[in-house]
Amino acid sequence: MSAQLQWQNATIPSMLEDAVRKYGEREAISQTGTKISYAELFGMVCAFADLLLSLNVKRGDKVGIWLPNYHEWIVANLAIASIGAITVPINTRFRSIEAKYVLHASGISVLVTTDHFMTNHYLDMLEGIAPECKGVGDKPIASAALPALRHVLGVRTEDARTLPLSCVLGPPTTPSRELKARMAGTRAEDPVNMFWTSGTTGNPKGALCPHRVLENVWHYGRIMDYNAEDRCLAPLPFFYTTANYWVMLCALMHGACIVPLMEFTAEEALETIDREKITVTVGIPNTFIGYLRSPVFDKYSMKSLRRIWTGGATTPIELARSLVEKLGLEFLCQVYGMTETGGITMITPPAAPLEKAVASVGRPLPNFDLRLIDRQTGQEVGPGVDGELWVKTPYNLVSYYGMSAEESKNYFTDDGWYKTGDVMRRDEEDNYFFRGRIKDMIKVAGENVAAREVENAIFSHPAIVQVAVVGIPDPLRNEAIVAFVETRQETSEAELIAFCKERLAPFKVPKRFMFRSEWPITATGKIQKFLLVEELTK
Repeated sequence: MSAQLQWQNATIPSMLEDAVRKYGEREAISQTGTKISYAELFGMVCAFADLLLSLNVKRGDKVGIWLPNYHEWIVANLAIASIGAITVPINTRFRSIEAKYVLHASGISVLVTTDHFMTNHYLDMLEGIAPECKGVGDKPIASAALPALRHVLGVRTEDARTLPLSCVLGPPTTPSRELKARMAGTRAEDPVNMFWTSGTTGNPKGALCPHRVLENVWHYGRIMDYNAEDRCLAPLPFFYTTANYWVMLCALMHGACIVPLMEFTAEEALETIDREKITVTVGIPNTFIGYLRSPVFDKYSMKSLRRIWTGGATTPIELARSLVEKLGLEFLCQVYGMTETGGITMITPPAAPLEKAVASVGRPLPNFDLRLIDRQTGQEVGPGVDGELWVKTPYNLVSYYGMSAEESKNYFTDDGWYKTGDVMRRDEEDNYFFRGRIKDMIKVAGENVAAREVENAIFSHPAIVQVAVVGIPDPLRNEAIVAFVETRQETSEAELIAFCKERLAPFKVPKRFMFRSEWPITATGKIQKFLLVEELTK
């Protein structure tokens, strides 16, 4: 483990300034055709921050980023943090209905986006949500549907519905007097990001997360032994904490290089690992299954990789052995965490034998208190007994944005414990083992999908009388979504799938629809979903 100074209670802008002082000429970002040093990155961040200040973005204002993994994503995120505003990352795969909900519920005043990525045309969707954006250019927007929205900044586009960055963003610069004051006035406990996570109530929840999460990232970096020679692959989008915290922020505080992927395919990842001499990467087990099964796996060299971690699902020991042997890793770790608890909460020790490293989700990082609670008695349980995991840490989210105090009690105790809804068991050595989820959530290839959200979309079809959405085991995607439906008129599975594709991101669309007229119900009239799952799995 490399030597580290005692953690300083830093904010993202102070961490960035410190990194620039230490690593100014080192490479901070490398993406096909673009290489940016720490000094250049800081200059770009300052210029972007000054632009936001000129648009009258105040401390605590919400600025949305609806971009793929362009290097501008990193610049914008760091600039927003530097002026004390709050980044609202938006999933690039969202459809109009999902995007409208987040844009409106967040109260986004400035949106940073591009014209399109893959099959999504963001400006077309935005105009459909807020027609007042059409041709607005550099004028303030006045939208009935999105009343808080004032400006749309266009990245890599000259579209008249945006304020194109190429026209208004100045050259890299040093911090202005106003920017210095904003940076100095930012506190560790201030919210900096609002990540929208799927919830059991159907609609996503806006998790306001503080600058203080940097301390957790620092502890993680010590365990993983990051250093300035590392080259860190970001195979997942920056709108997730996985890439945002454990790749971007961790790399920056250690002087390492961030290498973002655009398309997130196994082929692109393998080619990039070889070309960029990647030393560390992250992902869910399915990510690495994709690498091993790729027809081009043997075409590229993985010798530069030193270590990886997996999370979001159980890693089979056979997969772990294949990864260590075929990739030549120093070690493989498994993690557990969630946005609400500052990201990674537990990690298996790098020195652990491989069988132990993937059997559990590890031990808690520093500054995490954990309890396992019997949901029937409310009492804490000991080793060898299942209980709901409760977490208390300085990194807990500030709040769920817009949630009432009464509803918050479903997630928080009065003395600050967060109820995860996940069932765990621990052993005498304080290793934790994931057992299942209490929440009505479905895990699809690392994505959390709320069954209620999918049900709401399906129920809006005129033919639907009743619907119940469940997850069933899937060897590649962890779980697959299946919808049971009762209809009042004739419709087909193909029609319902097409209907959902217009309203839901691809990973939320059911793979199958099962038609029925009778339902297993409880005495109170609730559908017994576990019996539906049993029917399918049999």
